[in-house]
Amino acid sequence: QAAKLEAVEQLAHRRLVVVEEACALQWQVDIDIDLDGRGPLAQPRLLHMAFQRALHAPGRHGRHRFEHVLEVDPALMRGFARSVEAMGYDYCTISDHVMIPRDIEAKYPYSDTGEFPGRAGGDRHEQLTTVAFVAAKTSKLRLVTSVTVVPHRAPVLTAKILSTIDVLSEGRFTWGIGVGWCKEEFDAIGTEPFEERGGRFEEGMEVLEKAWSGQRFTFEGKYFQYRDVLLTPTPFQKPRPELWLGGMFPKTIARAGRLGDGWCTDPFPLDAVVWREKVNLYRKSAAEQGRPSQVVLMRDAWVSPRREEADEVFLSEAIRELLFYFRFGIVAHHPDFKTEADFTPDRMRKHYVTGTPEDCIRQLEMYERDFGADYFVLRFRFPQGPEPKKVLDAVRLFGKEVLPHFRQRGTAV
Repeated sequence: QAAKLEAVEQLAHRRLVVVEEACALQWQVDIDIDLDGRGPLAQPRLLHMAFQRALHAPGRHGRHRFEHVLEVDPALMRGFARSVEAMGYDYCTISDHVMIPRDIEAKYPYSDTGEFPGRAGGDRHEQLTTVAFVAAKTSKLRLVTSVTVVPHRAPVLTAKILSTIDVLSEGRFTWGIGVGWCKEEFDAIGTEPFEERGGRFEEGMEVLEKAWSGQRFTFEGKYFQYRDVLLTPTPFQKPRPELWLGGMFPKTIARAGRLGDGWCTDPFPLDAVVWREKVNLYRKSAAEQGRPSQVVLMRDAWVSPRREEADEVFLSEAIRELLFYFRFGIVAHHPDFKTEADFTPDRMRKHYVTGTPEDCIRQLEMYERDFGADYFVLRFRFPQGPEPKKVLDAVRLFGKEVLPHFRQRGTAV
């Protein structure tokens, strides 16, 4: 046992074997590892122990954290996508980080300290490749990027990739986009100057619109120059996929109205007065351009047969997660949260979609009525939990008891 444990622990440092989540899901694990000719080892508990030890062991990979294995294992990704599609969900969102440097000097725009509180460790697939993978494994589920950092990629190549995804998925793609915030990521990719990312974003979008027109075009800009270019195929959706723009500051909100078909937001607690001002700014900007306006509201969510069970499983994790961000200054200005003592279940419950199916229906209706939400993006799991099996149970119950209520009214989730 000790020899096997040591061998597997060494293997864990060299490659990612997805076991931890499979054990949590209590699925049958069939792993064939030849330990120096001693034959296969199929012992999930032993492997689970090895990964727990390797996770915290000192050495070359000592700071690496396998927190997102559910998101990188193709079998689990495929199974989860097909499950939520069968349950009646409309969209699947996929995030974008090419890399997160260990040392970040750039100021994170959503915290007072400027530090990035996200879980930078763990593996991340390239976003657009992942969209293509999920599209190939599903038939009805729409795929949304949340969000693509537009200045990271050359616009003509991006247009080609997205057009191909849209054609092969038969029009199931929605492009969520933003300008990005991490200077070191821009530097590593070679898309500096970071300070001019807004200009690169807007000029790049001009190129994309021309590329998707199906006509030859020439473009002479500050950042991009093209002569006599023709891109085919054009997108399946005409004239192009929907554009959802992210951003929480006045300039980016106004840009969403001016350039996009929707405005997508973060999941943090909302101040009703401040929120209505942002929604009004967005809709006004869209109206001035004669564009549609759709508010895409992201919320953390959980549903259980009993409210007490939802509190026990979800709210404890939610409090820990929000405290994590509060300490970085992200929600420090919200009137409900002045000190850490304010993070109580009763005070926090109203900022989530949580409880029994009837509770969740009432909360979603409130967000429609009082916050002007047209679409909902729901997050059922934080980096530290709940465990995947419970997540899948909650997603399934939500699909069975909550979604049908809104399906009759056309609200997308």
